[in-house]
Amino acid sequence: MVRRLYFLCLALGLAAVLYPAVFLCLHYDTITSEAEVMTGKDVSSLDEVNSVILEVHASNNTADEMAPGSEKMNDEPRKQNSPEDLAGKPENTWEPAEPRPQNTVSRKKTGRRLETWAFYVEDYPGERRGLISLDASGQALTAMVSFAYHIDGEGNVYGRPYEEAMRKARSKGIKVIALFHNFRDGIFQRQEVHRLLNTPEYQKRAVQGIVNIVQRYGYDGINMDFEAIPVVDRRAYTEFLRAVVTALPAAYEVAISVPAKTWDNPQHFWSGAFDYQAIGQLFDKVVLMTYDEHFARGAPGPIASIGWVRQVLDYAVTQISPSKTLLGIAGYGYDWPQGKWARMVSYRDAQDIAARHGVRIQWDQVSRSWYFRYYENGTPREVWFEDAQSTREKLKLCEEYGLAGIALWRLGLEDHKLWSLLEIQ
Repeated sequence: MVRRLYFLCLALGLAAVLYPAVFLCLHYDTITSEAEVMTGKDVSSLDEVNSVILEVHASNNTADEMAPGSEKMNDEPRKQNSPEDLAGKPENTWEPAEPRPQNTVSRKKTGRRLETWAFYVEDYPGERRGLISLDASGQALTAMVSFAYHIDGEGNVYGRPYEEAMRKARSKGIKVIALFHNFRDGIFQRQEVHRLLNTPEYQKRAVQGIVNIVQRYGYDGINMDFEAIPVVDRRAYTEFLRAVVTALPAAYEVAISVPAKTWDNPQHFWSGAFDYQAIGQLFDKVVLMTYDEHFARGAPGPIASIGWVRQVLDYAVTQISPSKTLLGIAGYGYDWPQGKWARMVSYRDAQDIAARHGVRIQWDQVSRSWYFRYYENGTPREVWFEDAQSTREKLKLCEEYGLAGIALWRLGLEDHKLWSLLEIQ
């Protein structure tokens, strides 16, 4: 019996030693290829791969948060807490981002009406949530942005117009903007966008496809929303955007969505490829995606705390004209089970969950947003979400910084009281 246990332990020990080596041999090409795309460096040894991993890990630990859809998010489970630990925590379990020096941009109230853009998505044919929100928006909306067209690595454009939503928007005098993205199979496609940005033939095909769609369906303009762009493609992305803008007649409005950041770190894996200053010069409107400060695969916390949004603006207005800037507004929240990834919830979902579990929704004065905690099947959960009141706090920033307006992600998730608030702005 002792001899059998000895040989079993020996076999397990050998497996533990050999498995990583076998895995690396089988996947060596894939690992080194991904490392080269992420950094632009030639990676020819496992020591260099390890160096790249350490470099990316270090760049991720900045004030900039990872965004939704990233295939490189931190999947490490958080420390488990007992129900007693959770109950004994202070009201605020998140830590605000470290303050950065304030800029000296002049801020004064203008009294003008803010532009109100909102993103429209159909997760499946026949989905009605966005259409219901269009009806509820009254006269508040100025533009509907259709998240409708995917561009692949070879410059092919796929998608369809949301015809019913377009008719409804136009009947209300709302501009309709076509959005072009690299989102497929649940993530933003890093490898595909790298291939596109490094192949002139594919870029030409994509530019022509964009122009054709805009003209064929009578859109009023475009919104570019490429994300997860390798940092090595920063200049290539800017030049691709220049080609798109140049190809469109001046009558079309050109807009772009950019990740929120509080400073420019060209090596940051998510935001590093976005040259705010160059982008601000090219486009009529720039949407700052000031949401997902705390995201689905991270720790619980505000979707867009007022302090963090202010930090993003302090940097952004030094690079992009405030008169071109649209502040991203979240219409949603996240419901985090302890130690696991969150699920996205609408404003209505959050209200229903709190009512169903008999818990009180609390206002966090520091972040200026709502949260609550509850248990489901013995598992502690924490919900943070945005509504009309938290949005009112961001509207004050629009006025203070002289911004062009806001852009809501997304129609169908928001608190409908938001529309009456926006109509009186």
